[in-house]
Amino acid sequence: MIFNMNKVVDWQLAEKQKQDQIIRDNIREILGRVEHDYNVGDRVMVKRRGIFRKLSRKKSGPYVIERVHTNGTVTIRKGTSSERINIRRIEPIFDE
Repeated sequence: MIFNMNKVVDWQLAEKQKQDQIIRDNIREILGRVEHDYNVGDRVMVKRRGIFRKLSRKKSGPYVIERVHTNGTVTIRKGTSSERINIRRIEPIFDE
């Protein structure tokens, strides 16, 4: 049912709650990152995009870094071609 009632909204409170949620989301995302300085020759796994089926792989690789750029991207060698991707899509492989 639709009632003909006036609703009073505290827009400052709503904006503050929205900003607080954005800050909490950013903190949660940052905590999930792996801090690593990438260098030429490092081996990495690439996170795939899209919809995943139950048994599909979520990462591909390993690939070797050919070049590290200053804007947060790296160039990796994929077979006979190269691809430039963001460092948020890769995870380092730690050899023992």
